[in-house]
Amino acid sequence: MPRRRYYDLCILYDPSNISMLLQRVKACNYKGVAVCFHDPEVARAVEPQLKELEDSFHLRIAIRYEVEARTRSELLRMLRRRERHWVVAVTPRGLEAARVAARDRRVDIITIEPFSEFIDETEVRMAAEHSKVFEVSLSHLLSGYDHLASALPALRKRVLRAAKRSLVLVSSRAYDPLQVRNPRDLAAFSTLLGLNREQALDAVSRIPESILATKLGNLGA
Repeated sequence: MPRRRYYDLCILYDPSNISMLLQRVKACNYKGVAVCFHDPEVARAVEPQLKELEDSFHLRIAIRYEVEARTRSELLRMLRRRERHWVVAVTPRGLEAARVAARDRRVDIITIEPFSEFIDETEVRMAAEHSKVFEVSLSHLLSGYDHLASALPALRKRVLRAAKRSLVLVSSRAYDPLQVRNPRDLAAFSTLLGLNREQALDAVSRIPESILATKLGNLGA
C-alpha cells in the first residue's frame, strides 16, 4: 500500500503569523495546505506571497475561498468571484444555498458545523450525486461552543449521515500555530465522530490530496 501523504485543507490567513503557521504545518509532516480567505480580492493580493512561502517551506499551498450564503442568488454571485484553481468551500446558511452548493460544479467542499440545519438526507444524496466532499473542522467543535456535551453528538449525527453516501475530510481550521494538530491526532478526532480507522486516515490524506491534485496538478512524491 502506498505511503500516505497528509494535507490540511483549512488554515486561516493572518498576515502576522502565516509563516509561523506554515512552519508548524511543515513540522507536523503535512505535504500541503489550503489557506482560507473569505475575500477573493485579498486572496488575489496575497497569492504571490503564498507562492514564495510554498517554495520556502517546500509545501504545496492552495487558496481556499470560503463562502457563506443563505440564498441561491447570493451563493451564485459569490461563486462567480472565484478562480478555477482555488478550493471552494461553502457553509450553507439557508436551505436554498445548501441545495445549490450540493449541485454546483464549482463547489468542492460543503462544511458541517455542530448544529448545521441543512445537512439532511436530501442534501447528502444530492452532494453524493455531484461528487461533493463534506468537511468537519476541529476548531468548529473546540471553539465557540459552550456546550461541548451537546455539540459533539450533534456533529457526530451529521458526520455519520454524510459518511453514508459521501466522502468526509477533516481539517484543523487553525489560526494559531498551537492549533495545528498532527495528522493522526486529526484522524483520531474524526473517529470520535463515527468514522472508522480507514475513513479517518483517508479524511486527512487521500481525500484532501485528491482535491489539491485537481486544483494544483501533480503534487509530487
